[in-house]
Formats: sequence, C-alpha cells, structure tokens
Amino acid sequence: MYEKVRFLEHRTPDSCIVFHFQEDEQELIAIQKKSEASIDLSTVEGIHEALTKTPTSLSFFTSKKNYNDSREMEIHLLIEQGAVLSDQSFWNSLKEIL
Repeated sequence: MYEKVRFLEHRTPDSCIVFHFQEDEQELIAIQKKSEASIDLSTVEGIHEALTKTPTSLSFFTSKKNYNDSREMEIHLLIEQGAVLSDQSFWNSLKEIL
C-alpha cells in the first residue's frame, strides 16, 4: 500500500515538515517559524506567503536517517500522526531555497 509513497508532509501553525522516502533512508526538510513571527504554516497559502514575504521569520532544518522499522511502517506511523501525501515539486522548491 505504501510502496509508491515518496513524499509526505506534516503541518502545524508553527512548522511544516516534508519527508522524502528513498529506498534506504528518509530525508526531511523542516520549516519552523521563529517565536515572534505571526504566520501560520498549516496552510499552503501561509507557507507560500512566509517563504516569499517574510523568509527571515523562518528557520530551516534538514536531516537524513536510515529506517528504524520497515520503510512502509515508518510511512504508516507518520500518516497516523497526521502526515499527508505531498509531491516532488514542493520538495524541489524547498531544496532550491536551501
């Protein structure tokens, strides 16, 4: 069921984390709003506005890790925690920003 999933994202008002699932490892890009910022990263519009108008109010973090469980189990656990499908174009645009 999860074999074809390559990208997930998890959004809250304070952060947006995008996951890229590769064969042997997963990579993530996290966008976090700085505490004084009055932006909402839980919507596409809020993320776009923050990236284009107030990028200094954001901090970025990237990470890679090998899978602890199976790749599919890690995808399943993230979906249970509220992650949703994402796409490669969003991932690529974040990579360009970094």
